[in-house]
Amino acid sequence: MTLAQAQERAKGFQVGLIRVEKYFEGTNISAYAGPPPKSEGKEYCWGGCPGAIEEAIEILRKMDAELDRKMPRLHVVFGNYQGPLAIGEGEQVVFIGDCATWEGKIGKDLVSIKNLYKTRDTLDPHTIKPDEIVSKIMKTSALVRDGKKKGYMRMTGCPVSVTEQLMMLVQVSGAKDPVRDLSGLAAFIKWKAVMAGKTMLGHKYQIHGATKRGAAAPDVE
Repeated sequence: MTLAQAQERAKGFQVGLIRVEKYFEGTNISAYAGPPPKSEGKEYCWGGCPGAIEEAIEILRKMDAELDRKMPRLHVVFGNYQGPLAIGEGEQVVFIGDCATWEGKIGKDLVSIKNLYKTRDTLDPHTIKPDEIVSKIMKTSALVRDGKKKGYMRMTGCPVSVTEQLMMLVQVSGAKDPVRDLSGLAAFIKWKAVMAGKTMLGHKYQIHGATKRGAAAPDVE
């Protein structure tokens, strides 16, 4: 098959199976999704923050069969959403992602969530450093504590990782926490040891410029 044939067959293909609003219908979570920034060239962020929360909730359901019962009423907002939020008294709102944008009242407070999105050409992958799991736990814990006081919280990132959204859901619901499951501790320590060894031997995590591709490299004509 040629590249042109593959492109023709892939027209209209979307990598997400279900929009986040539909996914959470009938649960204690209400989702609201507006479009991502115009530079993304799409009306919905398939596979971004909305996809990450769907993955996070499925992981938690595997860990805790009582998750949906434990989950309080929660409202999650993605993208440039300008519609109303059907918030009941004492219910929490979570604005997820750098491109989340909304203005309105939450309780007695007028809330304005600004767009923090940066286009890809302003980001250098060689200077971006991932957060360690401990820093993610501390960051998310602080957000949830602050959110309980205000009635809403803002999670930044593009996208906000599955791990961070999972930790937010755990802390809001009191569900079993897979991040603190000691069965994964050995794998984490092994990974850190391997990475430290590579660093000591001079192997860089990222290499500037073109590099040799492995056996999985595609054939390009």
